[in-house]
Amino acid sequence: RMPREEINAALLDYAGREPDFVDHVLARRTLKAVSSGKDQYRRIIQNAVDAARGRDDFIGYGQTSRAVDGAEMVLNKAQEFLAKKKPVEALLIFQTVLEDMIPLLQEADDSDGYIGDVIDQSFQGLSECAGQAKDPAFRKELFGYLLKEAGHKRYQGWNSWRWKLLTISGETVKTPDERDELFGKIDSS
Repeated sequence: RMPREEINAALLDYAGREPDFVDHVLARRTLKAVSSGKDQYRRIIQNAVDAARGRDDFIGYGQTSRAVDGAEMVLNKAQEFLAKKKPVEALLIFQTVLEDMIPLLQEADDSDGYIGDVIDQSFQGLSECAGQAKDPAFRKELFGYLLKEAGHKRYQGWNSWRWKLLTISGETVKTPDERDELFGKIDSS
């Protein structure tokens, strides 16, 4: 068995040569916190994306699995929040994953579908948030977010995802005014 001091020295040496290792350790520390902010989740996602980029800033086939490591880590945290019936905290993660991963499709060869998978997991998570939206203020916030997000330019060319957002927003509708707002958005799509 190796003494703790030697293990620490070996880890420090390795961390000095492998920035991905440092990013991974910092991500794990952030995700162990009771709650984190959108900026911290984004940093975890972007560190993994940046580590997977080639010299031309493109993420080639075979590197996308590495590029989504950070997104997968934060999505696991979102699932923990949902299991604890904390959809407010989970929503921040799903928002961040969509905001960061959808544009990444233009900068990567996602033939293997890793980026698409984390995007789909985020949509599924948004639907779970809608199902757990018992607090009226949160339900309204989620409804507003979904409608606004469905109109965002990042979904140009991705109409099936735009429709998923509108479908999920339908799960949150409680009032005639919200129904009318949703139908208005659908009619304009």
